[in-house]
Amino acid sequence: KEITIESGKNIDVIFTGIPQETNSLTATLTPEDVLTADDRAYDGSFSQTKKKVLLVSNQNIFLEKVYSLLPEVELYKTDTEHIEQLKGYSLYIFDGVVPEILPEDGFYIFWNPPNDNTIVPLGAQKQITEQVTTQGYGNLTFADTLTFDIEKAKSFIVPTWAAPILEADGKAIAIAGEKNGKKMAVFAFDIHDSDFALQKEFPIFIYNLQNWFFEQSGQKSLES
Repeated sequence: KEITIESGKNIDVIFTGIPQETNSLTATLTPEDVLTADDRAYDGSFSQTKKKVLLVSNQNIFLEKVYSLLPEVELYKTDTEHIEQLKGYSLYIFDGVVPEILPEDGFYIFWNPPNDNTIVPLGAQKQITEQVTTQGYGNLTFADTLTFDIEKAKSFIVPTWAAPILEADGKAIAIAGEKNGKKMAVFAFDIHDSDFALQKEFPIFIYNLQNWFFEQSGQKSLES
């Protein structure tokens, strides 16, 4: 690909469909600038097995769409009435529900879990007056430019095993961490109560979150 970038600007370039026999990738800046040493970048290629992801939701089009676009994801869906005795997936995304017994395999993402869940005790919903901003966690990084509007979110206290990844009004509304050897992320709001999924950075956010769950040599976080 040949990409033109204006001075002082940056741009995301995503390559898909790279042949498995590819050993390395090269990016070259032309014309050369004053510091020629960094005008060429190399990265190793790697084979990647698709991860089976189960979306447990009553037709959340936003989540369904974004995960169906990820090249390393094989997406499956079920409704929220069939949430017990699940198994066989690398990642479980529970939208609005939490099973009494979590699957023994895979990692977890919880969107808008009920107040009486066993993962993070939640309080009453509160109106949000400021835009949401992102926070990094370990090697999980997001673009500083990502902000979005949200109407309301549930209140909670960040547990010791996690750290905030989204904040609003000075408080966490989403967290990520590892509990008992299981990576998980919890979003204490309904995505439909925000314009999060309408932001151009949303697919990049989900991509970077997926890479945090399944770290592989050669994978890079994206910034917008």
